[in-house]
Amino acid sequence: MKLFNQIFAVLFFMCSVSVFSQQIMMNACNTLLDSNDYIFEQVNTVNGRNSFETVTDPMMGSRDCSGIGFCKLKIEWSSANTRWEILADDGNDNFTNTYLLYYNDEASMPDPPGLTLGTWEEATTVTLSQCGVINSLSGSVLDIDDNNIEAQFRVYPNPVKDKLYLSGSALEQEYTVSFFDVLGKRVVTQKDADFIDVSQLRRGVYFLKIEIDDTTLKKKIIIQ
Repeated sequence: MKLFNQIFAVLFFMCSVSVFSQQIMMNACNTLLDSNDYIFEQVNTVNGRNSFETVTDPMMGSRDCSGIGFCKLKIEWSSANTRWEILADDGNDNFTNTYLLYYNDEASMPDPPGLTLGTWEEATTVTLSQCGVINSLSGSVLDIDDNNIEAQFRVYPNPVKDKLYLSGSALEQEYTVSFFDVLGKRVVTQKDADFIDVSQLRRGVYFLKIEIDDTTLKKKIIIQ
């Protein structure tokens, strides 16, 4: 029975993390990547910023392309260059070596900017000006300026012991606040609350999800 419970918990977590999964679709650099739409999925988070890679299904993501062999693409924040970068693999289905296609200096968090936040520049020294502008770059997580959201909506204190407070101009709109534990289980849901009583929750890491119209804000909360 104990082994069954452990297996169930792992399966539940694997199914539940989809709550936080995000996708991005891109069409760009048709000379090298062909006229294909590439779908990216979130694969990692480093220093508060999410990174994305093309999915493995050849009909939707990574695939053979005429310009650089096998096209596997990545969108990630470069701490060394202080910018978001769109990278292609080395043509052999791995990122041992990469080719920089585009970059954007907009320091958005936690996700990369779309086409209306900052400017995506072609890395012409690498592409030899064969790419041109990005045709389309879309996804529900794009063009959300986290700094602007923070100015409208504050969550404090974090870490928290008893009450987690919410404040800001966004409180004038209808919103829903949810807490998820590390297994993806929703443990608290409240509407239009200016504070959340977390005193009955066990100490540990939780994920706070705030939904305001079409905007979703996610925060890692530590309960002491």
